[in-house]
Amino acid sequence: ASQPQIKFGTSRGIVAWRLGGLHKGESYFEPYVMAGVFDPELDVHSDMIWEGALGVSGGMWKRLRATLQFGTAGSQYGVPDQVFVGNSLVDQQNVKLQIGGGF
Repeated sequence: ASQPQIKFGTSRGIVAWRLGGLHKGESYFEPYVMAGVFDPELDVHSDMIWEGALGVSGGMWKRLRATLQFGTAGSQYGVPDQVFVGNSLVDQQNVKLQIGGGF
C-alpha cells in the first residue's frame, strides 16, 4: 500500500537586539520578537497554526540569565487531530519566566 504524499509549509523567525554582555560576567539586556506559522497540509484550507512572542532576556553573560516572555498561539478549526488531539490549541496566551545560572 502506498502512503499519501502530504505537502506542508512552515516558517519561523526571531529578531533580537543585545545591549552589553560582550565579555564573560558582563551584564546585558536583550529584547526580542518571534513569530511562526505552520500549515500541516497545503491542500487543506483552514488548518493554519501560528505563534508569536515578545520578550526580554537579561543577566550576566555566561553566568546568569532571566527571560520574561509574553506569547500567543492559535490554530484554525481544520487542524488534523494528529497534530493536536481534539484540536486543543484553538487560542491561547501565555506568560513565561525562566531563570538559569552557570557555574
